[in-house]
Amino acid sequence: MSFLDRFIAAVTHNDRDLYALFFASIFLLVVQLWAGQWTTALFAGTLGSFALSLVRLRHDVGTISKQRFGLSSVFLDHTPPDVISSFKTAKQLLLIGVSLDRTLRNAYTPLEVFLSNGGKLRVLIVDPRSDWSIRIADKRAYLEHGLEQRRAHIESSIVTFRQLQQRTGGHVEIKVTEDPLTFGATMIDAAEHTSETRIVIQHYSYKKRNAAEPNPVFIVRPADQEWFKEFQEELENLWRDGAASPR
Repeated sequence: MSFLDRFIAAVTHNDRDLYALFFASIFLLVVQLWAGQWTTALFAGTLGSFALSLVRLRHDVGTISKQRFGLSSVFLDHTPPDVISSFKTAKQLLLIGVSLDRTLRNAYTPLEVFLSNGGKLRVLIVDPRSDWSIRIADKRAYLEHGLEQRRAHIESSIVTFRQLQQRTGGHVEIKVTEDPLTFGATMIDAAEHTSETRIVIQHYSYKKRNAAEPNPVFIVRPADQEWFKEFQEELENLWRDGAASPR
């Protein structure tokens, strides 16, 4: 680093240059007011205001530069907490996943409120009768549970969703798919847009050691226009091709 660079860094550290300009302008303002030089006093006041504006602008630019950019501004490493809390006021939900056992653990009460309020819940999970689908889904996990244990997770989720329906008297429709599903999805109020409308996609990481939950995660909203329609159509196609869940 050159001498000039070091000098500029020292002067601008903690906005010393701008605060010096501000206090100098205030001093000039007082002097000119005392002398009755109104034009120069107005200039000094304007200069002081400009210095403070530059301080704020410099801080804002610094904040923006520290924020996520590129793909990091799109992908998240976890599902935002407000997604689950929004279930309580939503009207329609479509949940898609291998077993959705994590969703049931984290969102049982919000789902209970959702159904009690008359919400319509659709659930699509991997068909527990399809050995091939279960094996592929299990193989993606860092810790493989094996065919029978993974099947048991799926069957347990089906039972829990039915218990939710019985407990609340709500509308729950369960389907299964032979697609092993490499992602999970939550679609909220897609048919009739509300303030909660969004699609949350969770990529199922392959053999990732430290995946606390499927990640990365990204969210698509109606403002994303064609991308929202793209994912909505794909999820609806998955749902349409699903079969009734086994009893």
